[in-house]
Amino acid sequence: MPYRSPRPGRLQGRRSAGFVLLCLFVPFVSACERGCLTKAIEEKKQAVESPLDLTGTDCPVGLYRCSGGHLERSAGGHIPAKCERGEACRCPFLPDGECERGCLVEDTELLMDDGGAALCVTPGSRSVPVLAPAEPCDTDDVVCVNGAIVRCSPTPCVVARCLRGCSGQGSLDPETQGIALDVLCQP
Repeated sequence: MPYRSPRPGRLQGRRSAGFVLLCLFVPFVSACERGCLTKAIEEKKQAVESPLDLTGTDCPVGLYRCSGGHLERSAGGHIPAKCERGEACRCPFLPDGECERGCLVEDTELLMDDGGAALCVTPGSRSVPVLAPAEPCDTDDVVCVNGAIVRCSPTPCVVARCLRGCSGQGSLDPETQGIALDVLCQP
């Protein structure tokens, strides 16, 4: 029996219906994809244009200061370079005690091992004046090394000896004079 093709009108109806459905479906799918792809490209572009901002100030933990008889310790954190909130633009300090006789040094931030007690005025002396040569320093500050208060700049020299040893790893500005040097000695 010879091959008979389906009726031409019937097949064409199916083809044209499929073609119409395809024409209606493709714009919706391509519009969704085009929108989704555009969004993904924009997100990538923004990530490249605005990288992580590492400018600003890192606030260390472990600093102590005495202000108006109140001891404070640093809480740590980060302040962005473009800070515009007044007090919030300063490194945060938390209350950490009181100095009964007041502060030995006002508003000087120091790294202290003893919880900041060396910043308070204590009865009696903590050091005795001495003048002697010292080992070279790796800083220009005033430091306490093995019980000796050493002024490192311009030429390292011992300016005082602590009676009870150093209070920690603190250092003072090279211009610090007199009783303020006792901050570096154990109370």
